[in-house]
Amino acid sequence: MQSRFIVPPDAFRILWKANRLFFLLSAELTYLLGAGIARYLSFQPAPTIVFSGAGIVASLAFTTYFLERSFNLSAAAARLGRRYLKLFDWRTIMLLAAGLTLTCCVTLILLLIRLESFNSLAMLTTLAGVVVCVLYSTPPLRLIESAYGEFVPTLLVTSLAPLFGFVLLAGEVHRLLPMATFPLTGLHLALMIVCDLPDYAEDQRKGKRNLLNAMGWQNAIQTHNLLVLGSFAALGLASFFGLPAFAALPAILPLPLAALSVIYLNRIVAGSPVNWNGLLLLSTSAYGSLAYILVVAFWSH
Repeated sequence: MQSRFIVPPDAFRILWKANRLFFLLSAELTYLLGAGIARYLSFQPAPTIVFSGAGIVASLAFTTYFLERSFNLSAAAARLGRRYLKLFDWRTIMLLAAGLTLTCCVTLILLLIRLESFNSLAMLTTLAGVVVCVLYSTPPLRLIESAYGEFVPTLLVTSLAPLFGFVLLAGEVHRLLPMATFPLTGLHLALMIVCDLPDYAEDQRKGKRNLLNAMGWQNAIQTHNLLVLGSFAALGLASFFGLPAFAALPAILPLPLAALSVIYLNRIVAGSPVNWNGLLLLSTSAYGSLAYILVVAFWSH
Protein backbone atom coordinates (compact mmCIF):
# COMPACT_ATOMS: atom_id res chain seq x y z
CA MET A 1 0.00 0.00 0.00
CA GLN A 2 2.90 2.36 0.61
CA SER A 3 3.94 2.19 -3.04
CA ARG A 4 1.31 4.76 -3.97
CA PHE A 5 3.28 7.27 -1.89
CA ILE A 6 6.52 6.75 -3.84
CA VAL A 7 6.07 9.49 -6.42
CA PRO A 8 8.35 11.85 -8.39
CA PRO A 9 8.62 15.43 -7.15
CA ASP A 10 5.73 17.72 -8.07
CA ALA A 11 6.45 21.29 -9.14
CA PHE A 12 3.61 22.85 -7.16
CA ARG A 13 4.47 20.86 -4.02
CA ILE A 14 8.16 21.81 -4.27
CA LEU A 15 7.24 25.49 -4.70
CA TRP A 16 4.88 25.30 -1.70
CA LYS A 17 7.61 23.87 0.51
CA ALA A 18 10.48 25.97 -0.84
CA ASN A 19 9.21 29.48 -0.30
CA ARG A 20 7.24 28.95 2.94
CA LEU A 21 5.24 32.06 2.05
CA PHE A 22 1.98 30.28 2.74
CA PHE A 23 2.67 30.34 6.49
CA LEU A 24 3.30 34.08 6.36
CA LEU A 25 0.28 34.84 4.17
CA SER A 26 -1.97 32.67 6.33
CA ALA A 27 -0.85 34.42 9.51
CA GLU A 28 -1.39 37.85 7.95
CA LEU A 29 -4.85 36.86 6.70
CA THR A 30 -6.01 35.59 10.06
CA TYR A 31 -4.47 38.61 11.81
CA LEU A 32 -6.57 40.81 9.52
CA LEU A 33 -9.57 38.63 10.35
CA GLY A 34 -9.12 39.34 14.06
CA ALA A 35 -8.65 43.05 13.38
CA GLY A 36 -11.69 43.04 11.07
CA ILE A 37 -13.89 41.47 13.74
CA ALA A 38 -12.74 44.16 16.19
CA ARG A 39 -13.59 46.82 13.62
CA TYR A 40 -17.02 45.26 13.05
CA LEU A 41 -17.62 45.48 16.81
CA SER A 42 -16.99 49.26 16.62
CA PHE A 43 -13.34 49.31 17.75
CA GLN A 44 -12.08 51.76 15.13
CA PRO A 45 -8.50 50.87 14.12
CA ALA A 46 -5.85 53.47 13.34
CA PRO A 47 -3.84 52.52 10.22
CA THR A 48 -0.56 52.84 12.14
CA ILE A 49 -1.70 50.27 14.69
CA VAL A 50 -3.01 47.85 12.06
CA PHE A 51 0.16 47.99 9.95
CA SER A 52 2.43 47.77 13.00
CA GLY A 53 0.55 44.68 14.17
CA ALA A 54 0.90 43.13 10.73
CA GLY A 55 4.63 43.83 10.89
CA ILE A 56 4.88 42.09 14.26
CA VAL A 57 3.12 39.01 12.86
CA ALA A 58 5.40 38.97 9.79
CA SER A 59 8.51 39.39 11.96
CA LEU A 60 7.55 36.42 14.14
CA ALA A 61 6.80 34.30 11.06
CA PHE A 62 10.23 35.05 9.56
CA THR A 63 11.93 34.51 12.93
CA THR A 64 10.33 31.06 13.14
CA TYR A 65 11.52 30.23 9.64
CA PHE A 66 15.12 31.38 10.20
CA LEU A 67 15.40 29.58 13.55
CA GLU A 68 14.07 26.37 12.02
CA ARG A 69 16.57 26.62 9.14
CA SER A 70 19.49 27.31 11.47
CA PHE A 71 18.98 23.95 13.23
CA ASN A 72 18.24 22.01 10.05
CA LEU A 73 21.64 21.79 8.35
CA SER A 74 20.70 18.64 6.42
CA ALA A 75 18.00 20.57 4.55
CA ALA A 76 20.46 23.36 3.83
CA ALA A 77 23.00 20.84 2.51
CA ALA A 78 20.38 19.26 0.24
CA ARG A 79 19.38 22.66 -1.12
CA LEU A 80 22.78 24.34 -1.46
CA GLY A 81 25.10 21.39 -1.82
CA ARG A 82 27.63 20.45 0.84
CA ARG A 83 30.52 22.05 -1.03
CA TYR A 84 28.87 25.46 -1.05
CA LEU A 85 27.59 25.04 2.50
CA LYS A 86 31.21 24.86 3.72
CA LEU A 87 31.99 28.28 2.22
CA PHE A 88 30.09 30.07 4.96
CA ASP A 89 28.60 29.42 8.35
CA TRP A 90 24.99 28.73 7.43
CA ARG A 91 23.81 28.48 11.03
CA THR A 92 25.35 31.83 11.96
CA ILE A 93 23.72 33.55 8.99
CA MET A 94 20.30 32.11 9.83
CA LEU A 95 20.66 33.04 13.51
CA LEU A 96 21.64 36.59 12.55
CA ALA A 97 18.62 36.79 10.27
CA ALA A 98 16.39 35.53 13.10
CA GLY A 99 17.91 38.14 15.41
CA LEU A 100 17.25 40.87 12.84
CA THR A 101 13.59 39.94 12.37
CA LEU A 102 13.08 39.60 16.12
CA THR A 103 14.62 43.07 16.54
CA CYS A 104 12.08 44.40 14.03
CA CYS A 105 9.33 42.81 16.13
CA VAL A 106 10.59 44.44 19.32
CA THR A 107 10.95 47.81 17.55
CA LEU A 108 7.33 47.72 16.42
CA ILE A 109 6.19 46.74 19.90
CA LEU A 110 8.10 49.71 21.37
CA LEU A 111 6.48 51.97 18.78
CA LEU A 112 3.01 50.78 19.80
CA ILE A 113 3.88 51.20 23.48
CA ARG A 114 5.01 54.77 22.76
CA LEU A 115 1.70 55.38 21.00
CA GLU A 116 -0.07 53.90 24.06
CA SER A 117 -1.67 51.31 21.79
CA PHE A 118 -0.17 48.09 23.14
CA ASN A 119 -2.37 46.68 25.89
CA SER A 120 -1.60 43.86 28.32
CA LEU A 121 -3.57 41.24 26.36
CA ALA A 122 -1.64 42.08 23.19
CA MET A 123 1.63 41.74 25.13
CA LEU A 124 0.62 38.34 26.56
CA THR A 125 -0.43 37.10 23.11
CA THR A 126 2.87 38.25 21.60
CA LEU A 127 4.88 36.57 24.36
CA ALA A 128 2.89 33.35 23.82
CA GLY A 129 3.67 33.55 20.11
CA VAL A 130 7.40 34.02 20.75
CA VAL A 131 7.50 31.08 23.19
CA VAL A 132 5.65 28.79 20.78
CA CYS A 133 7.90 29.82 17.87
CA VAL A 134 11.06 29.09 19.88
CA LEU A 135 9.78 25.73 21.15
CA TYR A 136 8.75 24.82 17.60
CA SER A 137 12.07 25.73 15.95
CA THR A 138 14.90 25.16 18.41
CA PRO A 139 16.29 22.40 20.64
CA PRO A 140 15.77 20.78 23.05
CA LEU A 141 12.07 20.37 22.23
CA ARG A 142 12.10 21.36 18.54
CA LEU A 143 8.46 20.48 18.10
CA ILE A 144 8.73 20.57 14.32
CA GLU A 145 10.40 17.14 14.54
CA SER A 146 7.79 15.65 16.86
CA ALA A 147 4.36 14.12 16.36
CA TYR A 148 2.92 17.49 17.41
CA GLY A 149 4.74 19.47 14.73
CA GLU A 150 1.66 20.04 12.58
CA PHE A 151 -0.34 21.44 15.50
CA VAL A 152 2.03 24.34 16.11
CA PRO A 153 1.61 26.19 12.77
CA THR A 154 -2.13 25.63 13.10
CA LEU A 155 -2.10 27.12 16.60
CA LEU A 156 -0.04 30.12 15.48
CA VAL A 157 -2.02 30.84 12.33
CA THR A 158 -5.61 30.14 13.34
CA SER A 159 -5.52 31.02 17.05
CA LEU A 160 -2.72 33.35 18.12
CA ALA A 161 -2.57 35.54 14.99
CA PRO A 162 -6.32 36.40 14.92
CA LEU A 163 -6.36 36.73 18.72
CA PHE A 164 -3.48 39.21 18.50
CA GLY A 165 -5.25 41.19 15.76
CA PHE A 166 -8.40 41.40 17.85
CA VAL A 167 -6.95 42.23 21.27
CA LEU A 168 -4.53 44.77 19.79
CA LEU A 169 -7.53 46.87 18.75
CA ALA A 170 -10.16 45.84 21.29
CA GLY A 171 -8.14 45.11 24.43
CA GLU A 172 -10.57 42.32 25.30
CA VAL A 173 -11.85 38.98 24.00
CA HIS A 174 -15.23 38.39 22.33
CA ARG A 175 -17.10 35.16 21.54
CA LEU A 176 -17.34 36.14 17.85
CA LEU A 177 -13.60 35.53 17.42
CA PRO A 178 -13.60 31.73 18.07
CA MET A 179 -16.82 31.43 16.04
CA ALA A 180 -14.97 32.72 12.98
CA THR A 181 -11.59 31.05 13.57
CA PHE A 182 -12.53 27.55 14.73
CA PRO A 183 -13.62 26.40 11.22
CA LEU A 184 -10.26 27.62 9.92
CA THR A 185 -8.44 25.53 12.52
CA GLY A 186 -9.88 22.27 11.22
CA LEU A 187 -9.17 23.12 7.57
CA HIS A 188 -5.61 24.22 8.35
CA LEU A 189 -4.79 21.02 10.24
CA ALA A 190 -6.34 19.00 7.40
CA LEU A 191 -4.09 20.90 4.99
CA MET A 192 -1.04 20.01 7.12
CA ILE A 193 -1.95 16.33 6.78
CA VAL A 194 -2.28 16.64 2.99
CA CYS A 195 1.14 18.32 2.79
CA ASP A 196 2.79 15.39 4.56
CA LEU A 197 1.12 12.63 2.54
CA PRO A 198 3.34 12.75 -0.60
CA ASP A 199 6.46 12.24 1.53
CA TYR A 200 4.98 9.50 3.70
CA ALA A 201 7.13 6.63 2.40
CA GLU A 202 10.32 8.70 2.43
CA ASP A 203 9.62 10.02 5.93
CA GLN A 204 9.03 6.48 7.18
CA ARG A 205 12.28 5.31 5.62
CA LYS A 206 14.18 8.12 7.35
CA GLY A 207 12.34 7.60 10.63
CA LYS A 208 11.01 11.13 10.61
CA ARG A 209 8.67 11.92 13.47
CA ASN A 210 5.51 13.73 12.47
CA LEU A 211 1.76 13.45 12.93
CA LEU A 212 1.27 11.38 9.79
CA ASN A 213 3.79 8.71 10.78
CA ALA A 214 2.43 8.62 14.32
CA MET A 215 -1.12 8.02 13.07
CA GLY A 216 -0.51 5.95 9.96
CA TRP A 217 -1.67 7.18 6.55
CA GLN A 218 -5.08 5.49 6.66
CA ASN A 219 -5.98 6.95 10.05
CA ALA A 220 -4.61 10.30 8.92
CA ILE A 221 -6.88 10.33 5.88
CA GLN A 222 -9.90 9.55 8.05
CA THR A 223 -8.87 12.33 10.43
CA HIS A 224 -8.51 14.71 7.48
CA ASN A 225 -12.03 13.94 6.33
CA LEU A 226 -13.46 14.42 9.82
CA LEU A 227 -11.61 17.73 10.20
CA VAL A 228 -12.97 19.03 6.90
CA LEU A 229 -16.54 18.01 7.64
CA GLY A 230 -16.26 19.22 11.23
CA SER A 231 -15.03 22.63 10.09
CA PHE A 232 -18.14 23.33 8.05
CA ALA A 233 -20.37 21.82 10.74
CA ALA A 234 -18.75 24.26 13.20
CA LEU A 235 -19.44 27.07 10.75
CA GLY A 236 -23.13 26.16 10.64
CA LEU A 237 -23.23 25.90 14.42
CA ALA A 238 -21.53 29.28 14.77
CA SER A 239 -24.13 30.90 12.51
CA PHE A 240 -26.83 29.49 14.79
CA PHE A 241 -25.15 31.04 17.84
CA GLY A 242 -24.55 34.48 16.39
CA LEU A 243 -22.04 34.49 13.54
CA PRO A 244 -23.45 37.18 11.20
CA ALA A 245 -25.14 35.98 8.03
CA PHE A 246 -22.95 38.25 5.87
CA ALA A 247 -19.99 36.09 6.96
CA ALA A 248 -21.64 32.68 7.41
CA LEU A 249 -23.42 32.48 4.06
CA PRO A 250 -20.45 33.32 1.77
CA ALA A 251 -18.25 31.05 3.89
CA ILE A 252 -20.17 28.07 2.49
CA LEU A 253 -18.66 28.74 -0.97
CA PRO A 254 -15.40 26.81 -0.31
CA LEU A 255 -17.40 23.71 0.68
CA PRO A 256 -17.25 22.12 -2.83
CA LEU A 257 -13.45 22.46 -2.84
CA ALA A 258 -13.20 20.85 0.59
CA ALA A 259 -15.64 18.11 -0.43
CA LEU A 260 -13.56 17.39 -3.55
CA SER A 261 -10.44 16.95 -1.41
CA VAL A 262 -12.31 14.43 0.75
CA ILE A 263 -13.56 12.56 -2.33
CA TYR A 264 -10.07 12.59 -3.84
CA LEU A 265 -8.47 11.15 -0.71
CA ASN A 266 -11.11 8.42 -0.55
CA ARG A 267 -10.25 7.53 -4.14
CA ILE A 268 -6.59 7.28 -3.16
CA VAL A 269 -7.54 4.84 -0.39
CA ALA A 270 -9.38 2.81 -3.03
CA GLY A 271 -6.20 2.64 -5.12
CA SER A 272 -6.76 5.36 -7.73
CA PRO A 273 -3.78 7.21 -9.26
CA VAL A 274 -2.45 10.13 -7.24
CA ASN A 275 -2.16 13.73 -8.44
CA TRP A 276 -0.49 15.47 -5.52
CA ASN A 277 -0.49 18.85 -7.25
CA GLY A 278 -4.26 18.75 -7.66
CA LEU A 279 -4.89 17.52 -4.13
CA LEU A 280 -2.64 20.13 -2.54
CA LEU A 281 -4.18 22.85 -4.69
CA LEU A 282 -7.68 21.79 -3.62
CA SER A 283 -6.82 21.79 0.09
CA THR A 284 -4.93 25.08 -0.10
CA SER A 285 -7.75 26.73 -2.02
CA ALA A 286 -10.41 25.51 0.43
CA TYR A 287 -8.57 26.90 3.44
CA GLY A 288 -7.32 30.07 1.76
CA SER A 289 -10.66 31.00 0.21
CA LEU A 290 -12.51 30.53 3.52
CA ALA A 291 -10.01 32.77 5.33
CA TYR A 292 -10.20 35.38 2.57
CA ILE A 293 -14.01 35.38 2.52
CA LEU A 294 -14.20 35.88 6.27
CA VAL A 295 -11.65 38.73 6.15
CA VAL A 296 -13.51 40.53 3.37
CA ALA A 297 -16.88 39.97 5.07
CA PHE A 298 -15.87 41.60 8.36
CA TRP A 299 -13.83 44.42 6.84
CA SER A 300 -16.69 45.37 4.51
CA HIS A 301 -19.34 45.64 7.25
